[in-house]
Amino acid sequence: MVTQGFQNKLESLVQAFRQSFSRMSEIKKELEDALLVDISAIAACVTSCIAKLHDEIERQKQEYEQSISELAAVFKTETIPGSTAQAVDPVTGLPNRPSAEAFLRGILARQDHAPVFLAVVVVEHLASINSNYGYEAGNQVLRRCAGDLHPQLKPGDKLFRWDGPALAIVLERQHYQEAVDYIAAKVVKRFSHSLVVDDRHAQLFITTQTGVFPVEEAVEKLPIADIEAFVQGRAAAPNYTQPPAPHPAAEENAPAPKGKKPNRPPAARGRRSD
Repeated sequence: MVTQGFQNKLESLVQAFRQSFSRMSEIKKELEDALLVDISAIAACVTSCIAKLHDEIERQKQEYEQSISELAAVFKTETIPGSTAQAVDPVTGLPNRPSAEAFLRGILARQDHAPVFLAVVVVEHLASINSNYGYEAGNQVLRRCAGDLHPQLKPGDKLFRWDGPALAIVLERQHYQEAVDYIAAKVVKRFSHSLVVDDRHAQLFITTQTGVFPVEEAVEKLPIADIEAFVQGRAAAPNYTQPPAPHPAAEENAPAPKGKKPNRPPAARGRRSD
């Protein structure tokens, strides 16, 4: 959402385009009228019209540069802080990562929110697809994945473009395993996609990986390093349901189960030397 000032500047820029079109149309009409008279009149008209076109081009250049500069300044200073307006990823048409983070902050600000999770869906080998078939092929695959996934989500769940080969879903569920099971049922792990490259038909077989990350009380506490490692293929999908492995020192000092003697080093044999 932006202020009235931004809208006014945008309308003035549109009006400038309309005025320019009107002036160019008048010059075109003069040239057409000159064709109906003798050669000398045509020559004079062409000279006059060229001068007018030159002036009009210079006027447009100055006016548009000034209008665009003013428009950018208004956008920079008058966009409402904390706005719910979402920046859109140009490839998929989905809200982008900053929008996802803003959406998460909005959920976490509510007192009644359920546990929040970020599900990350990675299209595997997207870099190879881009390299072998071009970036438009990779973009098609991302759009296909987003288009298949979006209708499957429940109301309240929100789909975003994260980074690189990754999409992200923000959802509220009561338990981590509930979120994992839900995403596993919605995301297609393997699908085929046909495309045309340089007049050649290609059939791609796409696989995806999904990881679900719990979101604590602040977006700043997101496990960004873990998410990036997963997106880049340097780490497997997380599993936050497994308890952490006990520290060796804690395991050594833990009380022995009933009926079993604790593990202690054997006593030294032989005569004690004082």
